[in-house]
Amino acid sequence: MNAAGIKLGLGLYTTLFIVFLYGPLAVLAILSFQTGPEGGPQFPIIEWSTYWYKHLFGLTPPSRIAPLATDSSNAVGGEPAQAAPPADAASGNARARPATASR
Repeated sequence: MNAAGIKLGLGLYTTLFIVFLYGPLAVLAILSFQTGPEGGPQFPIIEWSTYWYKHLFGLTPPSRIAPLATDSSNAVGGEPAQAAPPADAASGNARARPATASR
């Protein structure tokens, strides 16, 4: 094989590699403009929207999930979150150590 054929083959291989590597990302970027939660990653795109990007950047309130608690005063039931009590041997919460034989 001559140098021109090798160069052409490697160029074609590199081009196909890049297309298969970045092609799916480009398709998902296009499909991310599909309308709302009912629209999925499908063709043909029926209606274009920035629904997902509005939710991603926090421009709209959450629609399906409750907001997460950000500090201990917002714990479930309005009660402050409390740490678990320390484990002790008397209450049976501690893991027992195996007995060692003394010499």
